[in-house]
Amino acid sequence: MSAYANSAPITLSPIPLSPKYVSGAFPYGIDFRLQLANSATPGDSLSTVTSITASVLSGSDPSPQLILNGSPQISGTQVLQQIVGGVAGTQYLVEIVVRTVQGNTLVGQFSFWVQAW
Repeated sequence: MSAYANSAPITLSPIPLSPKYVSGAFPYGIDFRLQLANSATPGDSLSTVTSITASVLSGSDPSPQLILNGSPQISGTQVLQQIVGGVAGTQYLVEIVVRTVQGNTLVGQFSFWVQAW
C-alpha cells in the first residue's frame, strides 16, 4: 500500500478472482470499504471512477481493453465493471482508480484467468 490522501493514491494489492469462461459475461468489482474506513477523512465516499484499465499478466491478448464492457458503476463502497470475452489461457489485471467526495484517490486491482468452455 502506498501513502495517501490528496497526494498519493491508496492502492490495494491485486485481488485474485475466480476464473471466467470466454463465453461468460459477469460484473466483477472491488469493494473500497477498507480504504474508505482507513481514510484520513472520516465519512468519505466514492464519487467518480477516473479510470479503468485492463492489461495482460500472463498469456497473450493484443486488445485486453476489449474485456471491459460498458462503463463502471459505483454502488455504495463498490465499483463494478462488466467483464466479457477474453482469450482462453490468459490472466488479466484490471485496475480501477476512483476519486472520493473528499478528493482522495483510491486504486484497486483484481486479476482473473479466462478459461475455454
